[in-house]
Amino acid sequence: MSMTMYVQHGYGKGDKVQRLLREGNASGVVLSPADETADGLAVTAADARGFGATVLLDPQLYVSTIPDGTARRHEVNSLDFSGVRWSAGTELVHAHVEQILDLNHRVGTTAVIAPAPLQTAFLDTWASVTFQYARETMRLAGTPTYVSVVVDESALGDWNPIAQWLNEVTTLDCEGFYLVIARRDRPYPQIWDAALLTNLLRIVYRLGVLNRYTVIWGFTDVAGLLSLAAGADAFGCGWFYSLRNFTSAKWVPKTGGGVPTARVLSPGFLSPVEALGEGGPIARSSVGETAFPDRALRSRLSNDESMPVGEARLQHLQALGAMAADLGSEGPARSASDALGLVERVDGLLAVAQAGLTETERLGIALATRYHTGVNQLRQALKSFAEHEGLV
Repeated sequence: MSMTMYVQHGYGKGDKVQRLLREGNASGVVLSPADETADGLAVTAADARGFGATVLLDPQLYVSTIPDGTARRHEVNSLDFSGVRWSAGTELVHAHVEQILDLNHRVGTTAVIAPAPLQTAFLDTWASVTFQYARETMRLAGTPTYVSVVVDESALGDWNPIAQWLNEVTTLDCEGFYLVIARRDRPYPQIWDAALLTNLLRIVYRLGVLNRYTVIWGFTDVAGLLSLAAGADAFGCGWFYSLRNFTSAKWVPKTGGGVPTARVLSPGFLSPVEALGEGGPIARSSVGETAFPDRALRSRLSNDESMPVGEARLQHLQALGAMAADLGSEGPARSASDALGLVERVDGLLAVAQAGLTETERLGIALATRYHTGVNQLRQALKSFAEHEGLV
């Protein structure tokens, strides 16, 4: 089994899922019951299975634990989690799990993700509820089960409770884990705090490499490449920014909002730069081929051709998926030596990105400083993870 990117499904999918699977830039999809009816999800699932893809469904019970959280199509998909609470009894947990299993059956998934609330810490009052949902899903599913772990990024700041949580969670006889980290609502591209990402990578390593679970990190972006080095089997990324970074705000209804800027992913810089204004000057410079290896894309950017937002979104997924497929062509890391080899490969990519961004600045090309900062934080986190886990 190769490591890869999964498509994080949402509203307005068009033919993106099929194209990414057909091109080999993804090998799975994580479906959203808030964005399509069961019949529509079933069609998407059937298409994906036709490509031999993994088909999962995010239960999204966590929406009911977000203040004012609303999921648009849960009701028509026979999902009602309105009664969820930290003191949930066995009957309520059973009822919620049955709803999820019924929807999985109607859609035609290849494995089941257990529902879970949004935790503010690894050992908060919701932690035991997550275990209840996990155990009940494993008891009833009859198919491989992934345990959801949906937790606020601030919980990654202290390793001691994480270590205690790992001691308990690794007693579960499940297929693996579906990790979702709730980020703060910040401008895109979001920058990781290196210390928090370090601990997340350590969690992935201990689950995937040391305990041989399948690990999928949902709702992420370029940082997903680091998770593959740490032992993840896949990471989920989607076309909207809200499918690349999970935030509670995504689930709270609001009005307004402008048209997003079209961004293209630079594989060489590991950064989603603005197609117009940033992409053109980079493509025309001496580092253009490093930043954009694809000649056709480089030519378009060099000529300052406009790029529709929808096309830019697909390009991001194609480029990131291709990098993931290349990185994971020999399968997931299942030993320290496997992980070290992948860490060195990803560190090499980050080093090239740092050098390229530095050269771009030297050439006088104006870029947002967050690209360089973001790459620096990723590289620092990868190094710190490797040191903490004794890989170097």
